[in-house]
Amino acid sequence: MGSLTNLSKEELISFFKTQANIEYEGNKLYDGTGTHLLQNPYELADLITWIQSLQPDYIPSTLLEIGYCAGITNTILNKVFDFKNITSIDHVSLGGCPNPSTFVANLKFKPITFIAGDSTSKESINKAKLLGPYNLLFIDGGHTQEILKSDYENYKQLLSPNSIIVIHDIISTAFPDLNIIWHEFLSNLPSNAVVKEFTSKSAPIKLGIGAIHIPLVNDLDK
Repeated sequence: MGSLTNLSKEELISFFKTQANIEYEGNKLYDGTGTHLLQNPYELADLITWIQSLQPDYIPSTLLEIGYCAGITNTILNKVFDFKNITSIDHVSLGGCPNPSTFVANLKFKPITFIAGDSTSKESINKAKLLGPYNLLFIDGGHTQEILKSDYENYKQLLSPNSIIVIHDIISTAFPDLNIIWHEFLSNLPSNAVVKEFTSKSAPIKLGIGAIHIPLVNDLDK
């Protein structure tokens, strides 16, 4: 059981606000060090609370994350769900990471395999496949329509039945084109899909989280 598992939504929000910048409705001033949470506290708390509400029918135990950055979101999710297996893919190297020390620290004390590479490459996809299957896919990688569509189409194939796909930046101020692809995904879902959108439109910088839960992941291909 993770150290954040039993916190209420209000407690999660309060904690996340200490990790996030004021532009994301947090309490931190941007200082350029790359140590801040790249999530809106309210959106992330809503997502986690919703996932927890699905238990015991759905228990997230294996995470595939596209877009690790400095690993702060990764560690928070692991502190809540205590994953048995984590695979993260990101093309960043230590030289290009927002904060190399934070990057390394967030690799520790968890069952994680980090794939340093382009998420759209066959090499990355094949490596992730060998480490799967997964029942939680968190996509927050390349922020173009082409990359998001590629990540969604390729990595949903690595999910086990009864899984959740999470997509970040569905109402992004900086990446408005992602909203178009998000709605394209929604137009091709089976009737048994459960779709959730967690958005805080009062934030100075808009982000947004979308989630898709389908009991049988193979139904994504219908």
